Amino acid sequence: MRADLLIEEKIQEVKRGWADAFVFTVSSMAHFFGVLIFIYTVYLAKPGFALFPWHPTLMVLAFAVLMLEAILMFSPYSSLIPSASRAEKVRYHWILQVAALGSAILGLSAIYFHKERNKDNPVHFHSWHAKFGLASVILLIINCASGLGLLYPNSSFFNPSGVKLWLRKKLHAVFGSLVFLVAACALILSLYTNWFNKVAGEFIWYAMLALITVITSVVTNQVANEFIFAKRK
Repeated sequence: MRADLLIEEKIQEVKRGWADAFVFTVSSMAHFFGVLIFIYTVYLAKPGFALFPWHPTLMVLAFAVLMLEAILMFSPYSSLIPSASRAEKVRYHWILQVAALGSAILGLSAIYFHKERNKDNPVHFHSWHAKFGLASVILLIINCASGLGLLYPNSSFFNPSGVKLWLRKKLHAVFGSLVFLVAACALILSLYTNWFNKVAGEFIWYAMLALITVITSVVTNQVANEFIFAKRK
């Protein structure tokens, strides 16, 4: 009986090792995948003096690069600065998040003013892609505001109800993953737009879908393991 238990423990240990290796590999590749999505987008959009090409360029930069890196900063598998202190990671996190917010607002402004300039009766935020895109920017603003409160944890202005700090951190992280998920939905819906189907072939369409799916899975898995499934110490 004892031998059977030891064998079973060894099998489980090997399985956990393979699972950790898989998560480590995929999480490490997420950095490259986010940049690859951005490079694809710049290649297809060719941003210049026209407003519209800056919409996909800046939105992808905001979410697939800047926000992704801000979240992965805390990854136990693929942080770019794994040996840095928690405080240092927090500093880089909020800098990247502010940059992501600025890029997202500019990207949203680009499509808004493009329609105002080029259409007699412009209709804004009509498609599901537009609705999810707008929602992702609004939710990002809200989450950045909650993050500001975590930079000043003892301020009653940011926490008038006196919510525990550990709970505020958890809510901020889980809400952030929700923001990323909504943004990912907007990116996937963009693959069905007339513009994307005019400039992209079938291979790039499926490649973008796969890359967006992978980086979203990495983000949700990281946040879930750290803040939802993990026991609070």
